Amino acid sequence: MLNWKSSDKYNSDAVSNIVPERPGVYLLWVKQTNGEWRCFYVGKSDKLKIRLLEHLNSSEENSCIKSHIAKHICGFSFAETLNSDEEEKKLIAQHNPECNKVQPSGTHSF
Repeated sequence: MLNWKSSDKYNSDAVSNIVPERPGVYLLWVKQTNGEWRCFYVGKSDKLKIRLLEHLNSSEENSCIKSHIAKHICGFSFAETLNSDEEEKKLIAQHNPECNKVQPSGTHSF
């Protein structure tokens, strides 16, 4: 079972203060107009802090992620794990996030 930590503010200060440079999985959330949160991206990284900061950079290549961050209130959750490939697959199946363009196997999801 994963030990999740979260922030309702997805910005460089929040990431820098609570995310370690360790392997794990993460979820990016958008706050909807009804106040509920919806997962829009699932990812994994060998260095969580660096990867979460990269998504905030203006050079972010995923236009879906970039658009959500620019237009909405976003948050994030992360959990440290050495089995990030398997956990990422489970989380994508569970949340069906709109901004995941490539499945973990490398096949495109259209």
